[in-house]
Amino acid sequence: MKALNTSVVVMRNEITLLLRERTLYVLLGIFFVMAVLSTIIGWSTQHTIMNVYDAAVAELALVGQDAPPFPVNSTPLGIMTNMIIYNVLIGSLLAIVLGYFVGIHDRMYGVVKILFSRPIRSRDIFLGKIFATVLILSLVTLMAFLVSVISLGIFGVLGTSAVVSVLLFYGVSLLYMSGFAFLAMSFAFVFQNSTSAMLYALFIWMIVTFALPELSSALFPTSSLNPILPPSNFLNSPVLSFAHTVTYPFSVSEHYKALCATILGVGAGATNTGSIWFNTSVVMLWSALAFILSLRFFTNMDPSSDTLYE
Repeated sequence: MKALNTSVVVMRNEITLLLRERTLYVLLGIFFVMAVLSTIIGWSTQHTIMNVYDAAVAELALVGQDAPPFPVNSTPLGIMTNMIIYNVLIGSLLAIVLGYFVGIHDRMYGVVKILFSRPIRSRDIFLGKIFATVLILSLVTLMAFLVSVISLGIFGVLGTSAVVSVLLFYGVSLLYMSGFAFLAMSFAFVFQNSTSAMLYALFIWMIVTFALPELSSALFPTSSLNPILPPSNFLNSPVLSFAHTVTYPFSVSEHYKALCATILGVGAGATNTGSIWFNTSVVMLWSALAFILSLRFFTNMDPSSDTLYE
């Protein structure tokens, strides 16, 4: 019970300090605006395509020709497709900033020596930081979920199955973003230069978000901006096919996008149960490894390392 109380105290302190960070508010604002715009843009896109198709059908009918089938495989939750990309780009960036501040606060205010000199287990301090990070990230995800549900209700795309799918989508997104938060926290624990801690986290973010998807997408260099990886049977070049084979298992963002596409029922998604479980396993492993790394870095943190350089 004492350990839990210590973790709760640390958690409250971290949340109090986080509420003072203006950068976090800016990213939160951008994230919620994107959550609103995702359904608006998605609905507008689908509505425009349907209007163009209806106009084409009418024109063909005037000359006595039959219209081809509707070219776009639209689904009720298709208007949320953009939110997958927003989570990959903005949600993960928000998580990095959150994890960075949680990891750097004690060193920023020079209290690391004081904390480690107290009869407090380092594990309890670490758990308090993890609780604060997950709690804030969960609240952000919950608010984004509510925004999406309200938007879907406004556009008439709402039902029990839709709510469950959106809830699962944000649950997977929380797991995915937590990995970035834990990673940024890890660097904040060990780097003497606070700028380097953030830059290393952003470097990993760029690799996961852009570099690996580009390599695994092979012939499709714009695939990193789409929620679905194109079918690999188009990879006719042996070199590009090899690049896809080697990098795709490690491309966390691609597995996240494929899993979310399956949950929302948009695009091709994962085509079989094995693929779904593999995508899920990669996302879970990503978050778990980042958590273990943050625990190891905190455990090995030098109590005298509370002097930071910009």
